[in-house]
Amino acid sequence: MVRVRAGLIFVALWIAAIGACSAQTASADMSNDEQVLRSSTDGNALERVAISLARSGTPDNLELLSRYLGDPAFLSRLDPPRGQGTLHLGNVMDALGEHPTQQVADLCLTLAEDPAYVALDERRIFLLQILAKVKPMSQRATDVFQVGNERGYFAFNAPLLTENASPRALGLFEIMMLDKDTPLESRVECLHVSVL
Repeated sequence: MVRVRAGLIFVALWIAAIGACSAQTASADMSNDEQVLRSSTDGNALERVAISLARSGTPDNLELLSRYLGDPAFLSRLDPPRGQGTLHLGNVMDALGEHPTQQVADLCLTLAEDPAYVALDERRIFLLQILAKVKPMSQRATDVFQVGNERGYFAFNAPLLTENASPRALGLFEIMMLDKDTPLESRVECLHVSVL
């Protein structure tokens, strides 16, 4: 009986030690990741770490990623102004869109209202693509699509809204198709592309 208890105590201590080591390793990985995000000028390294955070889907990692995606210095290091546009950011956002949860949608909604993120208007495309994947579409997401329409993304938004197919998305699509301020030919083309 004493041997069984001693054996159980040993196993419990062993499991606790492994758990502590795992927590320390995860904490060290997070510190290393945050250090890369904070100071690296290597776009490929920044992309790798950001994609890892995006794919993890954990609240802490998404919060950390959100903080950096709203940081103009980070965005400039990720995709330098005289570089290849938004190549690295596009890859990060593609990874983020692989698991379109409500928390991912909230991150995108925050970025849509962040002047640093939308300072380069083409970044808005990534947000629209991800928000269209989250069902049902929230009112805030619908508002982001409406702003996108006003900024020239009417034809881009139409098929995204019909693919989402939730009531708010289809309601906005209907409003778009009835909008007499948009040329009829454009609306017919969007209708054709989106529905057929």
